[in-house]
Amino acid sequence: MHTIKVTLDHIDYPFQVSEHPHEDALRCKFGIHYHGKLVATFAPDRHHVLHLCKNYGTLSEPLLNLIAEKVEELHPYGFFSQ
Repeated sequence: MHTIKVTLDHIDYPFQVSEHPHEDALRCKFGIHYHGKLVATFAPDRHHVLHLCKNYGTLSEPLLNLIAEKVEELHPYGFFSQ
């Protein structure tokens, strides 16, 4: 798990990001956890841009966009695959 922090409306949100291989083992699926609970999942497209799979925590769209941007900027090709 990797820790990221995003800020929205002057509030810092700490998230944990997990990475799980897809069936083809070339792509990764990212799980986003908040206080130990899975709140969202993302999958990259072929250009490594993350797209929302599920929003379990009913997070706001601006917050989801910030999370995706932070994960993309950290490791555009996956955390463990390099």
